[in-house]
Amino acid sequence: MSAAEAFLSSIVDGLCQGIYAAAVSEIVFDKLSFVDRLKSGGIDEDQARVHAEALDIAMRETVATKTDIEKLAIRIDGELRLIKWMLALVIAATVIPLIRDLL
Repeated sequence: MSAAEAFLSSIVDGLCQGIYAAAVSEIVFDKLSFVDRLKSGGIDEDQARVHAEALDIAMRETVATKTDIEKLAIRIDGELRLIKWMLALVIAATVIPLIRDLL
C-alpha cells in the first residue's frame, strides 16, 4: 500500500469512527476523533479542524436519519390511501350510472 493509499485509508477510517447514529435519531459526528485522525495522517491541526467543522455542517444538513425516512414513509402511505379512496370514488361514480343505464 502506497503512502497516499494509507493516508486516504486513515481518513476514511477516521470518518467511519467519527460518525454514529444517536438514540435520538440525529446524526452525531465526533469532530475531535476526526481531527485527531486527520492530524495522525499528516494534516495540520487548523486544516483538520476546518475539515471537521465543514463535514459536521454538511452531514447535519444533508444526511437523512432512519426517523426521517420512517416519517416520510408514513406520509407517503397516508397519501397513497387517500389516492386509492379517491380513485374508488371516481370509478364508482363512473360505473354506477353505466350499470343503471343497462338495467
